[in-house]
Amino acid sequence: MHDTDYTFDPKAPLRQNGTTRRWNKDDLPLPLDEHKRFRKEIISKVIAWVGEQETIFNTTAIGFRDALQRIWDEVFPGHPTVIVVRDAVYDITLQKIYEYRSGVGNEGINNVVDYFTNIRQDLTTDEMRAQHVQEAPIPLRTSEWLLILNPAR
Repeated sequence: MHDTDYTFDPKAPLRQNGTTRRWNKDDLPLPLDEHKRFRKEIISKVIAWVGEQETIFNTTAIGFRDALQRIWDEVFPGHPTVIVVRDAVYDITLQKIYEYRSGVGNEGINNVVDYFTNIRQDLTTDEMRAQHVQEAPIPLRTSEWLLILNPAR
C-alpha cells in the first residue's frame, strides 16, 4: 500500500485564470512509446473491471482509485506511480470510462428506438408500449419505461 493522500493532486495543472486544465496523454508518467499500451491495456482492464461492479456510475463507492492503482502496478511494474485523484492517470482513465458509458447508453437508446420503430411496429400507442413493458420478463426502472413509452424523448 502506498503512504499518500489520494484525495487530490496538488500538482494538477492550472490555467492562468486558476481553473484546472484538461490532462492529455503527454502528461502521463510514461515514455511516449508506452502511451499506446496505456490505452490498450490500462483502459481496457479498467473498463472490464468497472463493468463487473454492482454500480458503474459511482467511482468513489466502487474503489476506482484503488483498482486503477492495482491495474497500473500490474501493467507497468517498471514505472511505479502513485495514482492520485485528479492526476493525469486518474483523470484520463476516468474520461475514457465516461466515453465508454456514454457509448453504451447511446447504444441502448438506439436499440430501444429500433425495437419500437422497426421490430414491434404493432405497438403504436403509449398504452400498448406500457403494457408490453409491464409484461417484460426483466424489471425496468421508471426512467427506462419513460424512454420505451416515448422513444422520441
